[in-house]
Amino acid sequence: MSVNASAAANASGIRTSNRGDIVTVVAPFNEVFIRKAKELGGRWDAHEGWWYFPADLTPQVRDLVVDVYGDDGTGPICTVDIEFEESSWRHGKDFMFAGRPIVKAWGRDSGAAPVLGVSILAGEITTGGSVKNWTVRVKDGTIVRMRGVPLRAAEKAQGALPEKVRRVTIHLDRDALLATKADLEKRINELQSELDSINAKLSDNIV
Repeated sequence: MSVNASAAANASGIRTSNRGDIVTVVAPFNEVFIRKAKELGGRWDAHEGWWYFPADLTPQVRDLVVDVYGDDGTGPICTVDIEFEESSWRHGKDFMFAGRPIVKAWGRDSGAAPVLGVSILAGEITTGGSVKNWTVRVKDGTIVRMRGVPLRAAEKAQGALPEKVRRVTIHLDRDALLATKADLEKRINELQSELDSINAKLSDNIV
């Protein structure tokens, strides 16, 4: 089934955009990203659903997004199957892949529900422990499918397996790759327009 360009380009849930005097970031919840975004002086806009920063910090912001999520939303995406060893994660923290949470859990008795774009293909993920120190528990051999993963992040994980991960299998989506290509071409045209505008202003000043 084909998908339109905008849907495929946003499938990773990551988007870094320049908007005049600010640069904005839409990305999945991640405590490391939030902490470092604040250190850069970023602010959260609840109405728009994005973080925003001064535009002169664009290189640093894009580096931060790549560091946490493996991509800034401009690269190709893929689907991955992740096989886990038996493991336990206190309060569910760090039970992530490519900077994105795998399940939602709120406490010992809440159970663990896959987040949007994630399916449990085999095994089991539950919650347990004590009320105060609850954990997310993963049964040995559990296989999780995660969609919309930046390809660079998936390849990095495949080459150096994260903690408690036994295997990472990558599935490429031709439609998504074509959509990413179209999105990049659009962005190149936008950047060229911005450069033309700056050059025109500089020429006016010289005259």
